[in-house]
Amino acid sequence: MKNNEFTEVRLDFGIPLSDGYKIRLNSIVDEILATQNHDYSVPWIGFDGMDDEKYDQLELIVYGPQEL
Repeated sequence: MKNNEFTEVRLDFGIPLSDGYKIRLNSIVDEILATQNHDYSVPWIGFDGMDDEKYDQLELIVYGPQEL
């Protein structure tokens, strides 16, 4: 996915998810959040149990600031 410059990718995971899978998804989200220069189209990843702060940070990266 890091070579993807144009295609929008959205991954929403249903429940139940194993703890191991949640750990892996969290590590992927952490890697995205830690990256300073996103020279690729950042995928949306959503799953039950995702930390609210990470959710908000990822949403900002993927969709940009939302105007009210």
